[in-house]
Amino acid sequence: TLAPTTLLQSLLMPPVAEQNALRLAESGDLAGGPRLLDASLDGATLTLRFSAPLNQATVQPAGFTVTALRVDGWRSVAVNRAGAGDDPATVRLTLASAVRVRPVRVIAHGAGGTPLLGQDGSLLDDGHDAAVMIRDEE
Repeated sequence: TLAPTTLLQSLLMPPVAEQNALRLAESGDLAGGPRLLDASLDGATLTLRFSAPLNQATVQPAGFTVTALRVDGWRSVAVNRAGAGDDPATVRLTLASAVRVRPVRVIAHGAGGTPLLGQDGSLLDDGHDAAVMIRDEE
């Protein structure tokens, strides 16, 4: 019995998105824009580390969403200020108040009306929002 050609092609050749992801992983190329790597929270200061420097003009409070899980559900945490951190690939957010509960969810916007851009003009995470969860108290 012969298998249909389309079945053989799908088994032998990954979809285009997977091919691009594999190519990025192998080459280390940031063609998809900067990526959010991790985050740390110390009181009202939230530090985000990216894979490449961001265009500082796009690093504004509207480029981020921060929420904290409280006993009655997720609550927004206002971002008062956003700016450069200790190195070009780090962003420091000043929150309206210290967050003492966990988990805390941080979304850096690569989509929508106020996306973060890399220094080279590329969209954050290839035009997608990037999220990280801070689970443990520090």
